[in-house]
Formats: sequence, C-alpha cells, structure tokens
Amino acid sequence: MTDFVLASLVNNKVALQEAKKLVVITEDNFDEIVSEIKTLILGEIDDREADIIKDNGDSLPERLCDGKNCTDETHNHVKEEELTPYEAYESVVPVPTVNGEAVSDGAKAQKIEALIAEIKADCVAIETRLTAFNEYLSELVQAEVLDGKTSNKEIAFKNKINDIVDNYVEQKYVSNLQEYINSRINIEPDEVVEKYKDLLREEQQKYADDSFVKTYEGATDKTYLYYDTDNKYFHVQHILLQFDKDDVDTLKALAGYGVGEDGVSPEEWAAYVAARNSYVESISASYKSLDGTTAKDGYGNELKIAAADLVGIVNAVANSTELTNAQKATEYRKLVYIYGQDPGMQTNDIFGYTFTANRADLEDSSVDGAGFVDEFIDEAYRLYGELGTSECNIATNYIVTDHGIHILMVYGETQEGAVCEANENAMKSTIISDAYGQSVYEYVYAILLEERQKTEYNNFIDAAKENYNIEYILTTYDEIFK
Repeated sequence: MTDFVLASLVNNKVALQEAKKLVVITEDNFDEIVSEIKTLILGEIDDREADIIKDNGDSLPERLCDGKNCTDETHNHVKEEELTPYEAYESVVPVPTVNGEAVSDGAKAQKIEALIAEIKADCVAIETRLTAFNEYLSELVQAEVLDGKTSNKEIAFKNKINDIVDNYVEQKYVSNLQEYINSRINIEPDEVVEKYKDLLREEQQKYADDSFVKTYEGATDKTYLYYDTDNKYFHVQHILLQFDKDDVDTLKALAGYGVGEDGVSPEEWAAYVAARNSYVESISASYKSLDGTTAKDGYGNELKIAAADLVGIVNAVANSTELTNAQKATEYRKLVYIYGQDPGMQTNDIFGYTFTANRADLEDSSVDGAGFVDEFIDEAYRLYGELGTSECNIATNYIVTDHGIHILMVYGETQEGAVCEANENAMKSTIISDAYGQSVYEYVYAILLEERQKTEYNNFIDAAKENYNIEYILTTYDEIFK
C-alpha cells in the first residue's frame, strides 16, 4: 500500500472521529437517513421486478415507469434529480448541529426494524415484486456465505440494512464536518480584490502573446483586464465521456472505421454508424458530486451514467421552454462539471475553448481552434452557424472521436471588451461573461473560497492528528489492506 493511500486512510479515520465530537446525529437526521435507504432498496427491487416483467413479455405497470412512457425499451429507476444532482445545490454553507440530543441506540434499532417491516410489506402483495425481493435476499445470502457469515435470509437482510445505515451515518458525519469547517471561513472584500490582482498577473504571463485576453496597469497603479476584440471569437464547451483502450479497439474493429462517409457506400456507412452508436451509447462512466468527490450510492458504490442517459439530460436542458438561453448555458456548465471528463473544461469553466469566427483562419495553426480534431471542429462550426442571435446553442446529440463522445455547446461571440478595475465596486458591477451571468467579484470569490476550504480542512485534520496514535492507525490499516 502506498504512503499516499495510507495517509488518506488516516485522514479519513481522524476526520470521522473529529466529526463525532462536533456533530450530533439527531433523531430527525436518522429519520432522513432511513427514508433515503428505503428509497434506495425499493429502487433496486423496482429494477429487478421490471426485468422479470419484461422477460415474461409483459408491459410495465405505471408504478414502475417513474412517470415515463411504459413502452420505453428500457426501465430506468434513477430519478431525474439523481442524474442532475446540481438541482439540489445550495450556495450557502449550512452550519451543522454541534449541540443537540443524539438519537439513542434503542431508537436506531426500532427504526431499522420498522424499515425492514415496511420494505417487506411493500413487496409481499404482488407476485412479481415478491419474486424480485426474494432474488435480492438470495444474493445477500450468497455474499454473506462467501464472507463466512450467515445463510439466514432474515439475518442477512438485517446485516445489509445495518451496513448501509453505518455507511450513510459516516457520510453524514464527514459531510457535516466539512460544512462546520467551511462555516469558520471568512473572506473580506479586500482579500477578493487581492486575489483578482494575482489572477490578473497570472493571465498576463499566460496570454502575453495572445490577442484575446490582455491585462493593463492603470496610471494610478490599478490593474485592469480587457477582452480584446481585434478579431471575432466564439466559445465552445463540451461534455466528454472518455474512451478507454478497450473501447477504442472495439471501435477500430468495426467495418468502416477510419474510412469516412465518402469512402464507403451509403448502406455501409449507415451500418457502421448504427453499430458504432449502439456500442458507444452503452458506455457508462462515473461522475462527480458538487463537492468534487466521486458520486456514490448508499452502498458506497460509484454511481455511473450511461452515454444515452446523459444525452437525454442534455436534451432536457437544450429543449427546455422554461429556461432562457443564458440559463441553459448555466445549466449546461453544471453538467460539464459533474459529468465531463476533459480537464481542460475544469480550468476553462467560463470561456471554454476559444475559436476564431472565421474558419478559413484555421489554416494558420496558431489561430484559436486550429488544434482540435476535425470532427470536433466540424461540430463547433455547425453549431456556431446556427447560433444566430441566441446566446448559446447546445447540441442535442453527440459526436464520436477517438477520445470519446462529445456533446458540445457554442455560445456568444466576444463582444466589446470588458474592462474591470481592481476594486470591490467595479468587480461586483462587471459581468465576466454575459452567457454565464456571473460578476468578476463572484467568480474570484468562488476561486478563493475553494482554496480556503481545502486549506482550512487540511489544517484542521493536521492539528487533530496530534491527538491520535498515528503509528497505531498506520499499522492497523497496513495489516488490513496489505
């Protein structure tokens, strides 16, 4: 086991112990956990029952359709809010309960027994549902037997519920600890201004020879940022689900790969595209929660999203009649953060990639946009050509390259350059991007807050470790995981 992994395990252990000192899991907290677990387990049974019904050639009942058309070929129990977790995001950091009455062990046991009874009652009334529940229990028993534990279904089910509860409680402790630490952070306006100046100095070095972003020093030693409009530009962002080597090898083995539409008959090309799309739409990838960690379910398993489902989520944003174009762009960027696997999108979250508006200029390899693969360039200019007076144009389907599948958004030509003086009032009144709708002050504040959160958390854990026998923890973990 590497030193890095051991250090991470120690930090997690210390964080959990410190959280238990600071945070109380109240009866209300525990009720919320039980409710989430009930939804989780019944959702898994839903999926199993749906498979049984489909295998029998029957149509899904309305209760298993989640409000969707029951004639859909596939059943997907995952709710919209689970696939788009950003909807539940709140920018205000809550302070956890430090004082309060903790739920007793006796109350926990009673609530778990009640949960088990509710799940059973939900499953016994319908034959297909009872079959699905028994399949679920049988798999639990198999896992328990392999671990040298029980072969009793009742005990196995109770053990599973207790394991999930422990996992949820631990997540809640650590999450509330982070919130508690964050609540101690105080950022003054002067600090945001100074951070802005630091960013400007970095930009000045990065874009010293670029005609798009320039920085200037004012006559009174004030710093400015200017978006140059000597040439027209537009911006491109994309959600990338990356291929691994096996994916690329599979695609290369398809008849028609690398030939291009002009190199084969229309029938051969259509067959290739159908085979390619069928494969890539089945690919799934893990994604992030808003805190930047890998999203997991109550079992501690990584949550994944299939390419086809991601296309559906993006389409819901692109085709929304309730969102303005600016709001669509904002929602799309949240999807980029959660699901996208291109690191460049995380570091270019405001502008994305910059393309010259005149495609003929791409003959010059130094021009913005010239370094991308042809499929990406074609899609970018196709969307730009349809942009019109809209602030953004989101693709409703994906393109495929050797890197993976990409769902693009094109937005806004660069308008008259924004000049922002490095002071609080100017930063709050200057919008860094019309499409993003965020002021310079908000943008810089978010960067500074993230830095402070990481620093404050690491300092807290480092100080707490002084009170623990780290050598013992390391030895214990080394014995467990070696």
